[in-house]
Amino acid sequence: MKPAKRKSRRSLAARLALYLFAAALLQFAAVEAMLIAGGQSRDSRDTGYVLILGASIDGKTVLPTLEERLKAGVQYLEKYPGSAAIVSGGQGRGEDITEAEAMESYLIARGIDGKRIIREDMATSTMENFLYTRRLLKELTGRDIREITVITNDFHVLRTRMLAQRNGFAPYIISCKTPASVLKYNYFREYFALVKSFFADK
Repeated sequence: MKPAKRKSRRSLAARLALYLFAAALLQFAAVEAMLIAGGQSRDSRDTGYVLILGASIDGKTVLPTLEERLKAGVQYLEKYPGSAAIVSGGQGRGEDITEAEAMESYLIARGIDGKRIIREDMATSTMENFLYTRRLLKELTGRDIREITVITNDFHVLRTRMLAQRNGFAPYIISCKTPASVLKYNYFREYFALVKSFFADK
């Protein structure tokens, strides 16, 4: 092959790689903009049940991201004393107990009656949070409950709404802030989680 042709092909490949990189970067930026724009949600109403989604704990200790969700949960339960809380989260790596157990203990320590708390301690993903919660509510009530309030962090709202609807819920979502120390990490990580859930969590 002549040097000119090889050079031309390398130049074409380099331009193609640049275009693909630019397209990927634009797509990433668009999704991040959607996550930020959709992160503020204050659909606070008494639906009878409030689902607080789990997040990582350290041993038995609730970490800041999850604590923000639980603080919002306490406020909701104080505002609507007739509502019950579903704490959803299984046990992951580095966790001595289930996230649901840690969440239940946190709520009780802040004055929430344990009789108002329903523990869902099997879920290991957002998809499973909704899948198992729907099954649990049907077992407890004998009804297929659709309207439910959900509490999560701002970076997580878009995926939460999508997966709640895929599991048959009509969700009212209350978002809470994400601690500044993990804000960038969580928004970066959520991009990949959202793409994965969009295609895989059916």
